[in-house]
Amino acid sequence: LIDPSCAVLLDMNPLGVDKLHARWDVLVPESTFQQENFEAQRDWLTNALVPTWNEDEFACENVRYGQSSRFTSQGKFSWMEKSVHQLHKWLAERYLSSIEI
Repeated sequence: LIDPSCAVLLDMNPLGVDKLHARWDVLVPESTFQQENFEAQRDWLTNALVPTWNEDEFACENVRYGQSSRFTSQGKFSWMEKSVHQLHKWLAERYLSSIEI
């Protein structure tokens, strides 16, 4: 299911200082849905990744909790924040290039 033509996305929405909602998506080419064993592959992948995703969500909640300390300077959530914006720009360029105007 996951190959170089796919993208795995994480959308984190803070619900407070120490709580967030994380949503993971896997974008695949349309042809992937036509595979005979698509549902089985999807279920296997989901079962394999959910425990790791849950660990990530727990870690991010704790980072946000730590950021509320008076000893922490406010700023970016992650040193990778620039990478996230680069991904958004990359996706937007591809979406726009596929639209007929």
